[in-house]
Amino acid sequence: RDIFLSKEVSNYGLFACTLIFRGRWKTIYLDTNFPLPKDQYIGDANGAAMSSPGQLWVSVIEKAWNKLYGSYFLTEAGRTEEAIHDLTGAHVHFIDTRDSSFDKEAAWRDLLEGTKMRYAMLAESPTGTDTSKTGMVFGHAYTILGAYEIDYLGSTQRLVRCRNPWG
Repeated sequence: RDIFLSKEVSNYGLFACTLIFRGRWKTIYLDTNFPLPKDQYIGDANGAAMSSPGQLWVSVIEKAWNKLYGSYFLTEAGRTEEAIHDLTGAHVHFIDTRDSSFDKEAAWRDLLEGTKMRYAMLAESPTGTDTSKTGMVFGHAYTILGAYEIDYLGSTQRLVRCRNPWG
C-alpha cells in the first residue's frame, strides 16, 4: 500500500499520507511547515530536511507519524517496532534482550531465519550518551542486513551485519 495519496504537494500546500493507527489505516493531512530553524528552510517546504534533492518524503512521514501520536516530543526515542508496524501494517516480532526470559539461541535462530526469508530487521541500542566498545551508538536504531555463521580458524563465528542509517 502506498503511504502517500499523491506524489505532489496539493495546490493548497497539503500532503496526505496513510499510516496504521490502532489497527486501522488512517489518513493524515499535513501542511508544508516543518519544525526546523529558519536557516534550514528549503523552498516552499518550510524547515524540511532533505538528505538529497527530492527526498522530502522522510520529513513528511516523520511529521505524519508524530501527528498521529500528538507531538514530536511524545515520539522522541520511540520504539522501532511501533514505527515499522505503523508504516507498513506488517506483523512485528520484538525480541527484548533485557527480558529475564530472553533466549540467546532462539534469538539467533530468529535472526538466521529472518536473513533467509529476507525480512526487514532492526535493532535498537540501549540508551546512553556515548559509543559502546562495539562501535554502536547508544540510544540509536540500526538496520540488520543479515546474520551469518562463518568458519574462522576452525571455529564457528556468529556475525550480525548492521547499517547505521545516519552513517
